[in-house]
Amino acid sequence: MTNVVAAILLLISGVYYPIETLPRWLQRIAAASPATYVIQGMRACLLAGESTVALLPTVFLLIGVGVAIIAIGLVDDEAYRSHAAARGRTLRIVDAFCSLVSYQPFPLL
Repeated sequence: MTNVVAAILLLISGVYYPIETLPRWLQRIAAASPATYVIQGMRACLLAGESTVALLPTVFLLIGVGVAIIAIGLVDDEAYRSHAAARGRTLRIVDAFCSLVSYQPFPLL
């Protein structure tokens, strides 16, 4: 499902054709997509020869969006975990994944 959403966002973010060719309502959605700004910045740097200093406002905007999305995800995760704990349900899938991620192999002898 995530790949479908990503593919749709890339289609309206100007990967294949300019955003100006989209209908007005899709242009508004494209303006809200971080992928639009990444693609515009890459084109400006690679094709137009813009300096990286000229792209700093876009970079800072994208960093801010990334920090905001991470913060929203952390708050949502905490709410989900407290909701599950209040109902006495364990998060077996999440806990199993975390135990795999923190897996420590045997030290070399």
